[in-house]
Parts: sequence; C-alpha cells; structure tokens
Amino acid sequence: MFDSTKPQSGITLSAGRAVTQANFAGTETYIARDHVSLDANSAESGKHKAIRLTEQAAPTTLVNELGLYAKDTGSEPDLYVRRESSGTEIQMTMGDPSNSANGYSFLPGGLLIQWGKVASVARTVTAFTFPKSFTNTCYSLTLTTVDAFKVAMINVLAKTGATIKQDDTTNRDVYWIAIGD
Repeated sequence: MFDSTKPQSGITLSAGRAVTQANFAGTETYIARDHVSLDANSAESGKHKAIRLTEQAAPTTLVNELGLYAKDTGSEPDLYVRRESSGTEIQMTMGDPSNSANGYSFLPGGLLIQWGKVASVARTVTAFTFPKSFTNTCYSLTLTTVDAFKVAMINVLAKTGATIKQDDTTNRDVYWIAIGD
C-alpha cells in the first residue's frame, strides 16, 4: 500500500530503501489495475488496458483541454465529451443500440438513427411505429420498395412513427430509415 508520508525527511537512502520499495510496489499495484505493468519493460508499459469513469457533472475544461466523463442521464450513465474552455457538452452514447431488423442506434451529438421494414404496404394508408420514439422530432424518413419504379410515400410523420402508402395495387414491403433527435 502506498504511503505518502514515507520515507520521512532526514532518512538516509539506505535506511529508507525498504519503505521506498514498498511505496513503489504499492504504486505499481495501483497503476496495474487498468494499465500494462510498468515492470513489463516494453513500449506498452503504463498504457491503458481499460478506462473506468464514475458518474459526475460536466467537468470544467481550460483552453486546449477536452473532458471525457460519465454522466447519469436516467437509468444508467452515458459517455460525454466537454469541449475546451467549458464549452459544448456532447453526448456520445445513449443506452444500448437495438441491432435488429427494426432497430436503432445513437449517433454522437444527439442524433438517433432508426431503420426497419413495414410488411405488405397497400395503396391505402398503413401506420407503423418507430422502435424508439424520438425525444424532439424526426427530421427525415426515407422509404424504399424492393421493386423498381414503385414509389412509397409519407402520409403523416410524427415522433413515434408514421403513416405511409405506396403507388401500386399490389401490396409491397417498404424499407425505411429515420433520423431525428
């Protein structure tokens, strides 16, 4: 265990050797938790193996500094970056993505991208719900059909989903991508 009071002033190097070595060993144990051992004597010595961040408020940053921190935004902490001079706070993560056929993922800076398929869309209006509601707004919804020269159209666009239709008398699957925040 590291002891900042050892060796005490006035102790000769030979008399303080054991205490100094114990302090170096304690420091090595502490550093080795998330770093390559300093004893490794390689180009990797002292480099990070993992970074663990405790939840906190946005740190104060100075000119030419960047703050990386964890902040609780609900049920679990998310990763944030703070620009220099206590500038803009940028959210880098938002929970776990849903990597499925109808899924979503969070983009750094606050955007949410979602995708999916609406099966068997008719010429009449068909409603569908996004896997995750947008907090503020859906900026863009792009629709695609598999068949050439068939058009899918947005009827109503909302934070929670949309109503769409397509221009053919045959029901067709419509694939979509939505971006918003």
